[in-house]
Amino acid sequence: MARIVAGARYPTSDGALLEYLNVLDWVLDDLVITQTERKHMAAVASDLGIDPRQLDVVYREVVDAACGWAVYGGVVSVMVVSM
Repeated sequence: MARIVAGARYPTSDGALLEYLNVLDWVLDDLVITQTERKHMAAVASDLGIDPRQLDVVYREVVDAACGWAVYGGVVSVMVVSM
């Protein structure tokens, strides 16, 4: 998982969001987000003027980027399921 997160690229170039994602990167270093870290991340987002809707979009983009990197890096493969 650490290799996947490390390989994923940030999905935005907005200064405040990049600063937030940098903090998120540090929080994810051990692949665990504690309650204390959650509170810190909420405070950072608030201080940077990032609203919850922006965070929802960014989190989706981060997960998409990590999944894309995992497929690209051969960590997982894409499986198509037909119904």
